[in-house]
Amino acid sequence: MSLIASENSKRQLPPEGSHVARCVRVIDLGTQRTDYGDSVEMKHKCQIAWELPEKKAVFKEDRGEEPFLASREYNVSMYDGANLRHDIESWLGRQLSKQERKSFNVCDMLGRACLVTIIPAGLQKVTAQVQMSRSAPQTVADN
Repeated sequence: MSLIASENSKRQLPPEGSHVARCVRVIDLGTQRTDYGDSVEMKHKCQIAWELPEKKAVFKEDRGEEPFLASREYNVSMYDGANLRHDIESWLGRQLSKQERKSFNVCDMLGRACLVTIIPAGLQKVTAQVQMSRSAPQTVADN
């Protein structure tokens, strides 16, 4: 295995707007240091990544066109105000049960279709941000 870095790499961002997507990665990032103003907290985090099969670009000439990938980091938490809980419930199109909130396996979302909205993540436009996810129409979810 190799990981080649180059100064010629130019990052292509997924196009802004709402897109059909499929969850292709759930990565446990472990405990991460998070700075909040004057305080530092240690938070268990994960990253969820979605492939945008209808939006493609050539990222490396030798591989041809490939779908864009968009991702978002979350605190691994299902409390009332948690972004992960909000997005999972939007994605499923329903509220989680009390039992699901106690122990939800985020990896169960792998392969599930949804709609994601991509917004710019700052003035420099070097990254994009997944703003929200929601359930996909049934015809998309079946494919």
